[in-house]
Amino acid sequence: MSYFPFFVDISDRECLIVGGGKIAYRKACAVLKYGAKVLVVAPEICEEFELLKKEYTGAVKTWQREFTDSDTDNRFFVIAATDDEKINKNVSEICFKKNILVNTVDRKEYCNFYFPSIVKKGDIVVGVSSGGKSPVLARELRKKIE
Repeated sequence: MSYFPFFVDISDRECLIVGGGKIAYRKACAVLKYGAKVLVVAPEICEEFELLKKEYTGAVKTWQREFTDSDTDNRFFVIAATDDEKINKNVSEICFKKNILVNTVDRKEYCNFYFPSIVKKGDIVVGVSSGGKSPVLARELRKKIE
């Protein structure tokens, strides 16, 4: 089944990112460009998040600890970006039950939304997605559009 390509205003919306590594960092960078407020929860958080805190003053918080179910409370969307599939699946299941949008890196079945390949030129935004079936093709199409 194909996904409907929503364009959603995420400015000032609460985003939880579970995981503190390089992939979590890339996802944070992507949503911060569109005005989201980001909370990162992980036992280990890469130093790049400190730079994001300075660049996006007040929009980024980090909690260096294990994820708890209540971390999802009052979140508009959640990104599970750990290297532990059990944690990612748990985060996804909690979000599904609470009707929270969730993206779980590299596991289509744990997602109810995807990050498309994005081209942004001023106010024009183009998103290309293959529904998770061919990310390489989506990336190549994005490059051609750019």
